[in-house]
Amino acid sequence: MRRSTTVLALLACAALLPGAPAGRSQTTAKPDDSRTCATASGPAAIASCTRAIAARRFARGDLALLHVRRAMLLREANDLDGAIADLTAAIHLNGDAIPVSADAFDLMISQRNAYALRGRTFADKNDYDHALADVDMLLKADAKDVRALALRAGIFAKQGACERAIADFDAAIAIDPKAWDGYLGRARCYAKLGERDRAVADYRLALAGGVPDAIKPQVLSELQKLGAAP
Repeated sequence: MRRSTTVLALLACAALLPGAPAGRSQTTAKPDDSRTCATASGPAAIASCTRAIAARRFARGDLALLHVRRAMLLREANDLDGAIADLTAAIHLNGDAIPVSADAFDLMISQRNAYALRGRTFADKNDYDHALADVDMLLKADAKDVRALALRAGIFAKQGACERAIADFDAAIAIDPKAWDGYLGRARCYAKLGERDRAVADYRLALAGGVPDAIKPQVLSELQKLGAAP
């Protein structure tokens, strides 16, 4: 069995999911670094990812997955620049483009995950130009990529371009009518535009669609501000 079998399987579950960045430890690799990278969290996991990457024991695709995993951990640690650097490395290791052939399914999924996560990370930094460039790459590969449409809609909403955001939310909901986050984003845009009835209807659809418990109080509060019951 190949050394990377475990890390590949674990990273695939975690994801969605040249050399270590300067300043990170590159001490001697440990046999279980790839497993710790894939399954643990916090600084210890980041250090394991760094050692696994530096060990140069993995093929390009597996190495790209390690970069993506470290990016996820760095993003959790609020090191957005480090996460972007790792995602850029992963994308480059996989050949930059997003393949569309069914024969390259694993590579396609890996690249789409990396572009999507980098786009979200750019958006977290309010670097909307780069975020939208990554969204464009995703949509060129698949015009019905719900995740990309929702990300672009969210960026437009943050920029105050609610009409454009609503168009993307419409497209995302048409593809996946159970996407509660699409209804929630569209509701907030309708509320900003003063379209109360449409906002109320979408808030209710978001609730019916299974809004997470952590977000539900926000939705109920927004409905209350509009003078509407759940």
